[in-house]
Amino acid sequence: MNRNTLIDAAITILIIAAVVIFGIYFYNRSRAQRKEPSSASITPSPTETSAPEPSPTITPEPTFFKKTPETGGS
Repeated sequence: MNRNTLIDAAITILIIAAVVIFGIYFYNRSRAQRKEPSSASITPSPTETSAPEPSPTITPEPTFFKKTPETGGS
């Protein structure tokens, strides 16, 4: 390969990397701005953590997964 070709390839890779890095930076920045109002709604969520009583309803789900091998067995 020619030396100029390698230099051009290196410059192209650096430009693409810079565009990707800036894109990720601005995407995360805009996502964090959207997250701030929702973080206020996360504050009342300790009331949700005080409701582990519905979690016994989550425990029957493994029995649902147990039914699938039964249907496979039949």
